[in-house]
Amino acid sequence: MKLVRNFAWMTASRLGAAVIQAVSLLLVARQAGPAEFGVLAAFMGTIIVLQAIMDLGLPTFITKSRARSSEDQQVLRALQLYGRIGIFLGLLLCLTGALFAGFYGQAWWWLIPLALAGWLERQSDVRLTVALADGDVWKISLNLVVRRTASLLLLLIGMNLEIEAVFAFGVASMLASVLSWFLSQKLVVLPGFTKKTAWNHSKEIIVASRAYWANSLGAQLRNLDVLLVGLIGNPIAAGHYGAVARSIGPLRMVTASLATVLLPAAVRRSGSRKDLLVPLMAVLGVMSVVYIILLIFAGDIILRLLGSEYVPATLAFQLMVGGLIFASLTSVLTPLLQARGSQGVVGQLSILFSILSLGGVALGTFYGGVSGAGLGLSITYVLHSLVLSGVFLLTRKKELEVRNV
Repeated sequence: MKLVRNFAWMTASRLGAAVIQAVSLLLVARQAGPAEFGVLAAFMGTIIVLQAIMDLGLPTFITKSRARSSEDQQVLRALQLYGRIGIFLGLLLCLTGALFAGFYGQAWWWLIPLALAGWLERQSDVRLTVALADGDVWKISLNLVVRRTASLLLLLIGMNLEIEAVFAFGVASMLASVLSWFLSQKLVVLPGFTKKTAWNHSKEIIVASRAYWANSLGAQLRNLDVLLVGLIGNPIAAGHYGAVARSIGPLRMVTASLATVLLPAAVRRSGSRKDLLVPLMAVLGVMSVVYIILLIFAGDIILRLLGSEYVPATLAFQLMVGGLIFASLTSVLTPLLQARGSQGVVGQLSILFSILSLGGVALGTFYGGVSGAGLGLSITYVLHSLVLSGVFLLTRKKELEVRNV
């Protein structure tokens, strides 16, 4: 089954890449300490949100359009459009990095390498959505693993040269992203346009993509959580929260990978999608067991991986891991509803619950510190999954009514 094969490729690569990045972040967290790491984690979250703001939903539009027809010219136009948008993204990320550094009393160039890495990585990832739609998931897998591995190796070299941990991480990420960009150009070869896309074509694409944009932006707004914890609490609290939030990244990769390959597969199955249910339920069941095991041994995990400075974040870690059980369900329901044409509702709910999530983190930090922030985040994970489940059941019911008429 092609879905299972693509899921295996995507999961193995994303999980491996996430573990490699988690190792990099753990090294930085231990050397830099909670205060500096809090700034890094906050900026990394801001990069993700700015990427989502600037991509206009084009990655999902490209995937869905290409999955429907490999000859769709809108795919090439969308890629060209994103290439122009990417210039503004790069400038915005660099400006934001300089502002972050100045606000926290660092040299203005402290976070610039990481900003450039965020720009180039996104350019590579958007181009590789074509490979995803074509079913060539191995290309995405190769690119991602090469990028993360190169980043870790370069970080180790930088730390061995006694370069400051946060700056070394940024430079390593930037150099690895350059390699990733060149590799994406080799892996995805497409015919180019001889002239620029006309504004009317760009407008059509932007209008068609806005529902996907809403969902993407809504999903990524949550990454401002570390920044909020730092502003309401302090940089040390942000470091504690950011360390545990980023350390659970590999756990999210499995269902995120499933969601990525699920969209084109569900689009191609315009009728019944029952054959998708078995792998979905199997993955959700296995991941739930993993989450429960991590809840039990959370204290030892934090102490061994991050060190005694981060032990106060143990309860927050447990609360976040518990919330991931419901976040996994949300990740799977999202592409299924998008494939059914409910991308508008999905996007609106995504933005709504991301705002509620940030509100929960803010209130939790104010009243309960790092643990309160973790609780606020997890509650919104639960509510979002319940509402999406209701929407899915209603959509399914309407489909059955239409077939029976």
